[in-house]
Amino acid sequence: THHPPPPRETMADFFEEDFEDLEGDTGEELPYVASTQEQTSQLKEREWNLLKERFKNQGYLEGIEKGKEELLQAGFDSGFEESSSVGYAFGEAFGFLRMCEEILIMAESENKLYQEDRKIISTPVEFSTDEPQRGFTESSPPLLDEGITSDCVSVCSELEELKKSFLTRSTAETEDHYQQSGTANEEADNKYDSHQQTSQRYSGGKINNNERKEEENTAERKREKNIEAVVDDDIVEQRENDSTRNTALIENIQSLRGRLGKIVELN
Repeated sequence: THHPPPPRETMADFFEEDFEDLEGDTGEELPYVASTQEQTSQLKEREWNLLKERFKNQGYLEGIEKGKEELLQAGFDSGFEESSSVGYAFGEAFGFLRMCEEILIMAESENKLYQEDRKIISTPVEFSTDEPQRGFTESSPPLLDEGITSDCVSVCSELEELKKSFLTRSTAETEDHYQQSGTANEEADNKYDSHQQTSQRYSGGKINNNERKEEENTAERKREKNIEAVVDDDIVEQRENDSTRNTALIENIQSLRGRLGKIVELN
């Protein structure tokens, strides 16, 4: 008959008896089996070690990141402290250079307008007084002294008078030149007619063709010589007059330009 096993007080007694039965059967020692409390303690320790390692790694990484940030901030602060004054000075110098460049551009533009005004005023033969005066008034800054304005008007008026005088003299001399040339031609024709009449009177009106042709050639040569002499004298005289007139005109223009330069400097 089968008898039931006696009652056991605990599970440990049960496992212990089973291990004893197994040991008695084989005659060998069984491997150590930890109890439930020991297993729980081992699990807790292993979990704690795992968490500790994880927190250690996380803290190490966070420390590295924090160190990087602090190092970058320290480098930025140091670089800013060293370069801020240099950057400010560089910006100030760059701004000053830009200002000088703008001033030079403005001065060049004003100088160009001033040169154009001087060119207009210094060539009165091609322009009237109204044109340079209007250009000078529009492009130049306002004059502070009324006397300067009157001087400028006086200079322009004198330039206009020089222009009129130059044109009048040139026209009069041209007319005189043509008149003298016509007079020389007329005198040569009269001499030729007089010579021809004298020849006919002494020859009784009978002159052969050869003699007449020779007399005509002789008279023509005399006529050309007379004309050339008159023209040469006119050319020499005209050149002397032109030289004298041009010298006086140049001196007057230079004087007026000097006055105008002083007016501009005063302004």
